[in-house]
Amino acid sequence: ALALIAGAYVTAWLAPRRPMMHAVILGVVALLLALAESTVFWNVLPAWSHVLAILLVLPSAWLGGLLHARPGQRRVVRRNRR
Repeated sequence: ALALIAGAYVTAWLAPRRPMMHAVILGVVALLLALAESTVFWNVLPAWSHVLAILLVLPSAWLGGLLHARPGQRRVVRRNRR
């Protein structure tokens, strides 16, 4: 979960526009990968780890995007005015 929070933070930081949307898209991709991983390794790992991994994916991505969008940390875009 910590790696996904950090990844979503970096994704939001690198996004040219709408950083939260980019962080959530990363969360959806991670959710699809977690579902695929759970189906492949269902008999190898305990069931609670699969359920927990799937439940924590989207909130972790959202939190990473939210950490980037904290007040006082917003990206300032300066435009040349002539």
